[in-house]
Amino acid sequence: MKLDLNMTTAFTLRKRIKDLARQYENVLSFGRFVVEPEQVDEELEKFENKNVYDTFVLWSKCNDETYKLSNLIDEYNEKGKVHLNALNVINKKIEVATRLEQLLKANRTQKSRNPVTGNWEVTKLEKITDTDFEKVVDALSKEKVKEEDELSKINSNTKFSFDLDDEIYHKIYG
Repeated sequence: MKLDLNMTTAFTLRKRIKDLARQYENVLSFGRFVVEPEQVDEELEKFENKNVYDTFVLWSKCNDETYKLSNLIDEYNEKGKVHLNALNVINKKIEVATRLEQLLKANRTQKSRNPVTGNWEVTKLEKITDTDFEKVVDALSKEKVKEEDELSKINSNTKFSFDLDDEIYHKIYG
């Protein structure tokens, strides 16, 4: 079945094919293949067309289609990868800046027992920086929104065709 896709729909389709493959893989991985005679029919109900090999073939097709679609996505996703890489860096910066923001809000006093007198003493602690990491996180979040918007534009405007196996198409879309 020939499908016209943009990057967004291609990512969605790939996820659906992977989900279908995962279902078949679970049946193949966790099915019981040696059972008592009266359980054979019941166990075969779990397999495609009540057949282990048919299930294996369909699982294999799903993996082949995922491979082909992933290669096509990679081929058309050059511009998007630049923004995706930028988003990965921004996310890491936000993660570290958020952690620093939290650490700087920590308790600024320390209580300890004097080993000589046995009395409790309170020591006032000082921050080693006045950097407002909340502002840093806000600025990075705005930068992230811009990158996400650019990536969305690219993903919706990048179009291509993909020839999906008919059987898998019908399993996904009915």
